[in-house]
Amino acid sequence: MSDCRRTPGLVDRVVGGRITDDDRRHAPTCSWCGPVLARANSFDEDVRRVARSLVAEELPRGILDQEPGGRATGVVARRAAPGFAAILAAAILLVTTVIALAPGAAPSASPPPSSPAPSSSNPPSSTPSVKPFVERMNTTAFIVAKLTASGYHCNDGAALESPGPGPNPVARESAVCTTAEKAGPFTLAVIVGEAANGKVVEVSIKADLIPDSTENRALLAVEVSKVLVVSTLDEETGQNGGLWVKAHLPEVNVGDQIDYGFNGMSFHAERLPNQSYLIVAQGAGLT
Repeated sequence: MSDCRRTPGLVDRVVGGRITDDDRRHAPTCSWCGPVLARANSFDEDVRRVARSLVAEELPRGILDQEPGGRATGVVARRAAPGFAAILAAAILLVTTVIALAPGAAPSASPPPSSPAPSSSNPPSSTPSVKPFVERMNTTAFIVAKLTASGYHCNDGAALESPGPGPNPVARESAVCTTAEKAGPFTLAVIVGEAANGKVVEVSIKADLIPDSTENRALLAVEVSKVLVVSTLDEETGQNGGLWVKAHLPEVNVGDQIDYGFNGMSFHAERLPNQSYLIVAQGAGLT
């Protein structure tokens, strides 16, 4: 635990975005509060830089073909997640604004006359419909470049067993990135998963705290949220996933599992029996 009685309160205000002028005056004089505020400021700068770079990226085909209003696909939590309603409401407002700016559809032409029904001797084929692939995550090269610039060490991943038919299952680990030594009171391993078509469809994060404390949980959540922003192609979806992690990862204890879905992306977090955290972001072809 912290030797400064003000540190837990500062961590709560950092996560909630309520840093005060008194916090800013106190932090430079405190060896515990100073690193907390410095890491939070550094993350905010990283998010702004990532957001600016993502704006220049071309939006993936079909990104506006969402449910009207860009609503979240649903939130399923295996325990209470206080404060989540406010974050989700802000996220829905942001995406609704983007969808409202999309050009309106032109009126459709009159339908052609219906063709004769097929004879009973030649029934129509019953080919099952396949959900089209939608790219929702950044490329392996982009993710590796951003994480390397932040001090991660990245290597090529390993091939996996056959994932079965379809474009969405992970076929290989295209990269494995780990935090540098003395990066903070935590260690992270980021595993990037590509489908058979070479597109990234999953990013898994395994994290450990050293040691476990309230302030270290908050610092870990900040770092994980930065990885999610870097990994997600759509800027607003990535930032909403990052906000969700910052708000709720510090509350996850052993045995807890929480889930969040937004604009075709799913985010999952849990704490394993060995005290490690597991966070998974998935996109493309989600149901």
